[in-house]
Amino acid sequence: MTTVDQSIDLFEQQGTASEQINTTTYAELAVRTGKVAQQAALLSDQVDQTSGEVHQLHAEALAQALGASALDLESEPLAPLLTELTEDFAFSWATLARCIRVTPTAVRKWRRGDEPAREKKQRIARLVAFSRFLKEIDPRVQDVGDWLEGLMTPAATLTRGDVYRIGADVDLLRIARSVVRVGPDNIRPEDLLDHYVRDWRTKYANDERFAVEWDADGMPSIVYDEDGE
Repeated sequence: MTTVDQSIDLFEQQGTASEQINTTTYAELAVRTGKVAQQAALLSDQVDQTSGEVHQLHAEALAQALGASALDLESEPLAPLLTELTEDFAFSWATLARCIRVTPTAVRKWRRGDEPAREKKQRIARLVAFSRFLKEIDPRVQDVGDWLEGLMTPAATLTRGDVYRIGADVDLLRIARSVVRVGPDNIRPEDLLDHYVRDWRTKYANDERFAVEWDADGMPSIVYDEDGE
């Protein structure tokens, strides 16, 4: 065998060995990639679980803080609480009555000096506590009463006050916090409605031909615009 033939044979052997190495390398890389993908999926599941736990802890901490504040306010005289709601937080008497689930007549009696039942006093105290928390969370909210009269979403006629009435005060505070910062307990208004109000997309669909207007005394009336403008 000539020197040239030997060189060609050696080159072909090296080429075959290189191909074998490449094949082995690709196979190992595929296996490793599969393992990394499995580990990533496992970590993603763990992150989702941890996020859910943090979400629950934040909600529980906020609920406890709100409850403790309301409990402290229950011992306060009624008149200053009503004044704080109407003057500091811009509640109309009608909005106040709706939020604490009483008639405007009941509120008028309290304004004249009648004392509410304990359960009603607790609701008033909690509304004051809620209003304080809301302004602390989002200082841009100047008038809490007006904020509660705002729609939860343009897609529905439900207001934040409607949702407050059914016991979602803590989640409303979380929505307010979601607006000012990103956090593990952020929620969307639509998510809250899905949780509390069954079939809200059909039962309370917004019809732009109708609107609610408020008079100087805070009393609502429905107005109709055929063109929806």
